[in-house]
Amino acid sequence: MSDKPKLYYDIEYEATAYYSGIQRVALKDINHDEFSDDAEDDAIAAVQETMEDAEAELGDGWTLEDHSCDTGDIEEITTEWTCCICENNFADGYGNNPDDYSGKPSEYAWGARCCNSCNSRIVIPNRIRNLKENT
Repeated sequence: MSDKPKLYYDIEYEATAYYSGIQRVALKDINHDEFSDDAEDDAIAAVQETMEDAEAELGDGWTLEDHSCDTGDIEEITTEWTCCICENNFADGYGNNPDDYSGKPSEYAWGARCCNSCNSRIVIPNRIRNLKENT
């Protein structure tokens, strides 16, 4: 029996992975106190540094191309919000879900928030009452 050479192709290929995400950059973390062009540039640089760190986590053979981190829409976000029930304004925090889970569509807009006081005095008692009525 003679040993025949193995026949094969070497095929070079390139694969591209795509990821899209949002990274929140707090102004205080980039040494700024208010929104500005310089603050935006520093926020973009912070995201790009994160991408460079992420390259080390990629498996063998995967690398990030230079300038492959494109930024899309940039949204200026504040922690200020208004309670949808009492309409008081708050400078910090996240608020609570005002939906009373009554099974009816919520009367509040998607993303609405209520303060801790309204949550304790109005929303939670409504949820408990609705649970008792529906069980």
